[in-house]
Amino acid sequence: MTYHVPFLKKSYPEGYKLTGAEIGVWEGEGAVRLCRALDFSMLYLVDAYVLYDGYNDFNGFGDLSDWGKCEDIMKVALGIDETSFGMCNGQPVKLLKMMSADAAKTISDASLDFVYIDANHDYPYVLQDLKAWYSKVKPSGWVMGHDWPWPTVQRAVNEFMAERNLQFDPESGHLHGTHDWWFKPKEKSL
Repeated sequence: MTYHVPFLKKSYPEGYKLTGAEIGVWEGEGAVRLCRALDFSMLYLVDAYVLYDGYNDFNGFGDLSDWGKCEDIMKVALGIDETSFGMCNGQPVKLLKMMSADAAKTISDASLDFVYIDANHDYPYVLQDLKAWYSKVKPSGWVMGHDWPWPTVQRAVNEFMAERNLQFDPESGHLHGTHDWWFKPKEKSL
C-alpha cells in the first residue's frame, strides 16, 4: 500500500497542476494511481528498462524473462506512444527511458513539486537517486520514496538527510503504512 498519493492530494489545492517525477516505474501501477488522483502539468516517468550490473531488486517479481514485458505493460497502461509521451486518465506523462542520474540532468532545478524514488533499492543507487533528484524539487515540494523496510533504503535516506541537516516533517511524519517516506527539501539560499 502506498500513502504518498493521498498525502499529495491533501498537500496541494484542488485544481493545482503538479509537476512530478516517479523514479522506477515497473509496470506503471503507481503512475496510474497518481494520474487518477491528481492533476498534472507533467508527470515524468523514469526507468531504464534494462538489467545492469548492480541491479538486485528482482527478488519476488518473477523471473528475468518477464523483464522485457514490464515496459510494454507500462506503455499500454499509460498510453505512451513512440514519442515517449502519453495521456494517463487525461494527465500528461513523459517516459524518460534512461538511467535515473541521466534523466535528472534533463530536468531543471527546483521545477518539481515532488519526486518519488522507487528504483534500485541497493544503498549506492538510492543515495545516487537522492543526490541526483534533490535539487530538482521546489523548496515547497516533497522528496518521497518507497520501501522503507529495506535497510539499504533506510541507510541511504538517513545518511543523505544527516549530511544536509534535514528532518522528516513532524506534521506528516516520515513513515506511512509500512513503506512510504518523505521529507521537505531545505529552502535554497540565494
